Amino acid sequence: MIATRISLLQAARQKDQKAQIGTSLSEEARRLLLFEQLCLLHLSEAARRARQPQIALNSVVQLLKLDAESTFGAQQELANVLWLQKEQKSAVACLQKEIGRRKTGVIKNGDPSGKLQLAYALAQLVSACFNTPNFTQC
Repeated sequence: MIATRISLLQAARQKDQKAQIGTSLSEEARRLLLFEQLCLLHLSEAARRARQPQIALNSVVQLLKLDAESTFGAQQELANVLWLQKEQKSAVACLQKEIGRRKTGVIKNGDPSGKLQLAYALAQLVSACFNTPNFTQC
């Protein structure tokens, strides 16, 4: 059902993009893109819970292609999918990279929600390190 919704969103977004002039997205295209990203994130989460790692990975990769800013939710989901696929080292590296990127943004902007996301990412990284057999490499 989510895959059908994603296909419909893609078709609507492509139709809107054909009508646009220039490279900036219209408000409608932005909303469609955001909704498509949310659907892909939910599809990946559902596939991960159903122990379907390939579907989850495909969804999160497609999400990352659409998400130019690479939001925390997309990176976190990628780390979760990698963890499911027994790629703990890659999952931890993904979180470390995202924490470094977020930390720079929080220091520059002083954004309170960014601080909360950074704290959550750090907590997830610590948890991942403690759940890794050889956590000294985290």
